[in-house]
Amino acid sequence: MERLDLDMKPAHPLEEAAIHLARYANILNHIKDKTVLDLACGEGYGSALLMQYGAKKVVGVDISVETIEKAKQLFGSTGAEYIAGDAQTVAQLLGESVFDVVVSIETIEHVQDPEALLKTMKKVAKEDAIFYITCPNDYWYFPTENESNPFHIRKYTFEDFSKLTQSVLGNAVSWGLGSTVWGFGTAPLYSNEYQPLGTSWMRQYRSEGGLIIENDSTLPLDTSNCSFYCGIWNASNISFSSGIFPFGMDAYKKIFEAIEYDIISQLRDDNDALRNRVQELEVEFRRKTLFLMAADSENKILKESVSKLVLQKDILQQQIHKNARQAEEETFNLNNQIIDLNKQIIELKNKVNDLSYNVDVMKIGYYRYLRMSKYVPVFAKKLVLKMYRKFHG
Repeated sequence: MERLDLDMKPAHPLEEAAIHLARYANILNHIKDKTVLDLACGEGYGSALLMQYGAKKVVGVDISVETIEKAKQLFGSTGAEYIAGDAQTVAQLLGESVFDVVVSIETIEHVQDPEALLKTMKKVAKEDAIFYITCPNDYWYFPTENESNPFHIRKYTFEDFSKLTQSVLGNAVSWGLGSTVWGFGTAPLYSNEYQPLGTSWMRQYRSEGGLIIENDSTLPLDTSNCSFYCGIWNASNISFSSGIFPFGMDAYKKIFEAIEYDIISQLRDDNDALRNRVQELEVEFRRKTLFLMAADSENKILKESVSKLVLQKDILQQQIHKNARQAEEETFNLNNQIIDLNKQIIELKNKVNDLSYNVDVMKIGYYRYLRMSKYVPVFAKKLVLKMYRKFHG
């Protein structure tokens, strides 16, 4: 909700008036004979409304000098007082402990230091003052983090808003959610019963009673889909109100038919979307079925390959065991052969030793023979040799 130009009617005056007056309607039961501060009052229609419905004194403060001058022109006749000033330093301008009621409509989202604003509101208020604050649900209008109202410094969820305000103003608060409404009501028959608001184009009639029916079935209202949040501190007998405008049953019929058509059209679109989704799922099912069949075939092949590999492994293990046994047997035989060879080597060494001994003995006889042979006559040698050959061949 941004500032409303009240010099001339906008393109949608009924909607604009309802949107703006709905915020102020909630506090009207709590301003009778009270001194009220309307922070960031804009062109002043809210301050004028508060004055019109029983406030003893209303001071509207806004940072724009031009806007304050326009407020004085449009609503000065209502008795509301308009002052140009910064909402965050209003205590220096108006003093402390002055006001019975402090109102801040859609201001908190515009300031750099919202906690300082709340502390200033508390400073200018009397000890038992009533506070009324509203905050837009920008997350409904601008749902992503990259989107925002260009005039707002930050966006608040209800949790952000409630935590911040209660940290300064306390927990004696009643919460309300602002949104569009649907239903039936009773309007005055004669147009002269609608009251003008200053010299603006707005005309309104205060409805004292209404019944809000709980909606727990058709897209019920909650903190995520509302238009704005509001809180009233330190007040009793709180009754949330509305800003509404009546229209004839012919218009109602057209709206209802349009909504019904939209619902049927939406249902058709949803049905078509579901049909398309079913077709997509069927295609996906067939694709996955084929994939599963292929995977099953591949699995069978892999199982067969595994079985073959297991069989080959068993054969190889058997061959390894067989070769191991053969190697053990051959090793055993070779060890036995080595033992036999060692025995033979020992025997041969013994024989060699014996032969060496015999050779040594024979050498002694041989050398003796050589020494003695020179004393034996030649004919005797020949005779001995002849006899040896005869007996030994």
